[in-house]
Amino acid sequence: MTHRVALLTCSALFLAASLSAAFADNSKGNSHSNQGHGSQSASHPSNAGKALETAKSHNTAKLANDAGQKPGNGGLVSELKGLNAVEANPNALANAAPGSQVGRIAVYRDAALVTNQAQSDFDAATAVLDGLPVPTRDLSTIDQDIQHLDPSQLDYDTRFAALQTERAQTVAYLAAKATADDAAIALGSAQTTEDTALLDASGGRQMTEEAIAYIRSVLNL
Repeated sequence: MTHRVALLTCSALFLAASLSAAFADNSKGNSHSNQGHGSQSASHPSNAGKALETAKSHNTAKLANDAGQKPGNGGLVSELKGLNAVEANPNALANAAPGSQVGRIAVYRDAALVTNQAQSDFDAATAVLDGLPVPTRDLSTIDQDIQHLDPSQLDYDTRFAALQTERAQTVAYLAAKATADDAAIALGSAQTTEDTALLDASGGRQMTEEAIAYIRSVLNL
């Protein structure tokens, strides 16, 4: 939807709301209220140690009432400004000129999709890591114990098998941790790119949670 159509829609909704309010005053009928809930992405994980605290969340709640109104009505339209072009049809987003407003929104959408995938990869990697036992010793210590085993001892086979199992578990944990660390870094990079794209599309303005949630909802993010 173009910006002009969005403004006309907003005006129509305002008129409808005014008539509804007048009717309520005269008839003492039931009032109607709109509710909108937005979600905001988490801060960027700059390293693996902050990954769990900074993993991005893209869950969004219902943002419009049964009539399809924008949450916040005119207030949200005013905040979105050029971002009202988010309602452009998919073909317009796909074919938009890179420097146009719709083009900047398309760049943001693509960046957000990358972030969504990065979030999924991070969640999967941490799930694997959480399912593994945490090593109590490093590989060098385990390897030293293996080297110092005496084959002549009666319990050699049992002790050797136990050390080999411990070593395999430690290797698996370290590999999973490396994957999770890489996923955390990728998620942080993707989130930074997405935030930069949204800032560019908004003309340098910080958006409220409600506005971000609405934009993401329209773009099916």
